[in-house]
Amino acid sequence: MSVLLFRIGHHVPDDELHEVRQLLTDHGIDFYETTAGVWQVGLAGIWLHDPAQENQARELLDNYQQQRSLQAREQQAELEANGKAPDFLGQLKTRPLRLLGVVLGLVLILLVSLIPVFWLLP
Repeated sequence: MSVLLFRIGHHVPDDELHEVRQLLTDHGIDFYETTAGVWQVGLAGIWLHDPAQENQARELLDNYQQQRSLQAREQQAELEANGKAPDFLGQLKTRPLRLLGVVLGLVLILLVSLIPVFWLLP
């Protein structure tokens, strides 16, 4: 019976997915991938054919994710030290129309939500 090793969500970067595939291939772990399908109702993931390889694969994956996490934190610290880390004001300066759209959307949602309440009040 197959074992789910790694869920592939919308926020998994392509480079991470490629590195996980390469890691498993380099260590001779037999796996296959599934997609969520056209309607996105399936489970996208990396599955192991042999449950006996699960412990080895999980250990490799845990080590890989710890290293990746450390690298991401180091990169963020470097960006912050150089003053190049993304922040709210920087995003506002580069994409003001997006902020305007978000604010208008929030106001619209509030109006649609609150108008029926005020109609029902005497």
